Amino acid sequence: MRFVALFIIMAAFGASPAAAQPRPAPVPHSASYTRFEAAVAEAKTAMMGDPEQALAKSEIALARARELAPSAQREIAIATAEWLKGESFMFLNQSDKAVPAIKAALERVERSAPRSKLHGDLMRSRGAIAAMKGNAVAAMEDYQRAHDIFREAGEVRSQAIALQDIGQIYSDAGDYARTLEYYSQAAELYDKEPAFRLTSHNNRAEVLRKLGRYGEAEADFREALKSARELKSPLLEVRILSNLAAAQVEGGKFDAAQRTIDEALRLSRSGEAAGWKPFVLGAAAQVAVARSNLPLAAELLKQAFAGAEFATTTLQFREFHELAAGVFEKLGDQQLALAHLKAFQRLDSEARNLTASTSSQLMAAKFDFQNQK
Repeated sequence: MRFVALFIIMAAFGASPAAAQPRPAPVPHSASYTRFEAAVAEAKTAMMGDPEQALAKSEIALARARELAPSAQREIAIATAEWLKGESFMFLNQSDKAVPAIKAALERVERSAPRSKLHGDLMRSRGAIAAMKGNAVAAMEDYQRAHDIFREAGEVRSQAIALQDIGQIYSDAGDYARTLEYYSQAAELYDKEPAFRLTSHNNRAEVLRKLGRYGEAEADFREALKSARELKSPLLEVRILSNLAAAQVEGGKFDAAQRTIDEALRLSRSGEAAGWKPFVLGAAAQVAVARSNLPLAAELLKQAFAGAEFATTTLQFREFHELAAGVFEKLGDQQLALAHLKAFQRLDSEARNLTASTSSQLMAAKFDFQNQK
């Protein structure tokens, strides 16, 4: 299961709310600006858990920014609110609606605060939109520019996040050695916050798992788990536990995987982690299959896919569809096995097309970003 992009976004919003925007020192803070800052803080706080609320708060921030007296500070405030509005749309998977907000903010900041941290943040956002639309070269160019802006501005944390972005592009292209290189550079550059450490270790672990280096992947997932617990986030903890269990199964550690799944099931009974239970059930089915308990695996998979439309499931379900196709075929339920197989083939084709497209784009452009330390 790949949740890398989400964790990268999470790390980007892990800093203090005011960190996203430059503040011109000569302009004193008014009561209006303080109200604007409060709306920005509320939008950033809501971004991960409730993007609809974040969108509403970013609209409030935008309205308050426009109430400020004409100044460079006002222009930067408007651009900041527009950026948060665009990010909210991206969290809601509405990238087309994010485009005009990010474009407007970028044009504004290029006039009022070029080469600032906000400028770099907006380049990352534009790069993320390009990546979501499958334009790997445009995404890479924007991520590179963001990295350079952050480096010049002395924003080490943001620079490291941009390196993770670049690593994600190489991951999409199937170049896992290069992916590890960029993820490792990011981790070496910055590791001071639990949110960022969680992202770094989860990213590395996912790539190591793909390379069949299960012991190393398990070690990184455990480090990510420590950070999730530092953040006191049951949802993040359950996500990491699900990933860890999969690595343990693939590494032949079935008893350890069962203990991991038991903990994930306990945490996902209620609260914010309950929404992740289908993936926990899918991981539990992997453990059951590894232990040759097909009836239990079948029951867990039925629960995991309860209410799901197989024609529209996302890539996160790909390996569970593949697992289910094999389980139900062995149990003699050919109709259900075929339904899962078709869903798996659809998602597998999407994943293969993404890898092929990203790889060919990078090769055609002969794009080889070199990190300048």
